[in-house]
Amino acid sequence: MNFNAWMLKSWLLAVVIVFGGWRASEAREPESRVLLMHSYSSSFRWTDQVTGGFLARLAELVPEAGVEVAYLDFFRPGADPRTTFENIARRVEAGDYDVVAVCDDDGIELFRQNARRLPAEVPVVFLGWVGYDPEIRREFPNSTGLIQPVPVARTIELALQCCDTPPSRIVVIVDRGPAGERIYCDTVEWLKGRTLPPVDFWRGEDYSSAELFTALEQLPADSLAVYTGWYRAGLSDYASCRGLGSQLAALDRGAMFATMDNWLGQGMVGGVMCRGERHGREAADLVGRLLAGSAAAELPFAVGGVEAVVDWPQLRQEQLTDDRLP
Repeated sequence: MNFNAWMLKSWLLAVVIVFGGWRASEAREPESRVLLMHSYSSSFRWTDQVTGGFLARLAELVPEAGVEVAYLDFFRPGADPRTTFENIARRVEAGDYDVVAVCDDDGIELFRQNARRLPAEVPVVFLGWVGYDPEIRREFPNSTGLIQPVPVARTIELALQCCDTPPSRIVVIVDRGPAGERIYCDTVEWLKGRTLPPVDFWRGEDYSSAELFTALEQLPADSLAVYTGWYRAGLSDYASCRGLGSQLAALDRGAMFATMDNWLGQGMVGGVMCRGERHGREAADLVGRLLAGSAAAELPFAVGGVEAVVDWPQLRQEQLTDDRLP
């Protein structure tokens, strides 16, 4: 073999070794496996934002971790969350995941009802949880989580800062179910001893969507409404609730604030809110600590961060002021 042929053969062998090594590296199993289980679908802005923040932050903390995202798809007509959950549960039972993260109240309730048979050694992170149950560790000792705050009180304070004169009435629109109950109780507690305009709660237990629409149309123009969600109006009622934020804002003769940024740009002025991307990043911090060796039972449940957000064009349209805002 002459020198040139030997060099060519050596070069080809090196390429094969390098390329083969790269392919082997590419196919290597992740060192840790995380399941992020969502209650809703990726078409929900909140769900999409949580996923984006979670994946970005975990990639920073544990680049070698593999993440699978699953959607239970509550509220989509024809969806079967229980069957979807059963399929996921079989993989958890088989040991496919090192950490399971469950997002939002509907998925968490389904998990609590059906997950007792899952391996106790797999840590669970609950996130996006409004109706947090302090007794959860009696059911799942190997758990921790991130509570989703719904700061109605701070949203009311922000809204009053935008008003030159106090509103004649404040209405808080509250979903039904565990999340709505928690929001209602926390806000009632905050209201005790405070001097405010009359505050009414319009709850999912008491109103259908049609009744809610009619009541909004009858509010005086100098009223103030805070919208926290209306998802549990019942599946038969949910078709009328798609895009509900924009419908409510259009019907309301007064100014409407909100506790999630999903509804900004739909006629809501703003509010103090938990934003999805931030919540996802904070949840990934918890998962990162678990993958680094911390025990879930040693990590206290935390409350997600919130931000004050105002839609300035909508603020002007409602003839509100920003003079007293930070």
